[in-house]
Amino acid sequence: MMTNNGSRLTMDTLMSDAILGLIIILTPIIGIGYLIKKRLDRKKLGSKGTGCLMPIIGFILFICIMAGLAIVAYRGYEIEAGKNKVKAKYLPQIENYKVFSSEEAKELSIKLYLLDTCEGGQKTIDRLRDFDSNAKIYSCMELLRLNIRKENLPTDKTELELLKYLKQINFGKSLENYQDFINE
Repeated sequence: MMTNNGSRLTMDTLMSDAILGLIIILTPIIGIGYLIKKRLDRKKLGSKGTGCLMPIIGFILFICIMAGLAIVAYRGYEIEAGKNKVKAKYLPQIENYKVFSSEEAKELSIKLYLLDTCEGGQKTIDRLRDFDSNAKIYSCMELLRLNIRKENLPTDKTELELLKYLKQINFGKSLENYQDFINE
């Protein structure tokens, strides 16, 4: 079922990402199985020695482990870069009001950062996907699902009133990646 906010497209892209991940995981497993089968066939013919099967399996496992570590490190870097941008741009602006606690100010600054980052909806998610910005993609997808957009915010309020309004809005799971920053 297609909804107005495009969540069907989001599910389709999630499904394609899952299929791609499955292919990436199954390829080395099938390759290793093929190499083992070939090795067993050679043994039946009377081949001697270990050959290069074990180094090939070791190399494939090494590449898989390094790729996994690179993905985790990149995601951590992406979240850290977002936190640094929040600290430099949004947090000082909110702390000037002295109305919000430190935790509230951090949460509001993350919310403002996500609203600016995710402005544009599905097109922005597609653009972020081109740059492998996974942490931002999932936060933007959650905002899109909840129909929270910068253009939906009231324009007739002052900045302080807007921050108080944002404080009341539930951003769902979009703040998950930034919880350690908020709770510092």
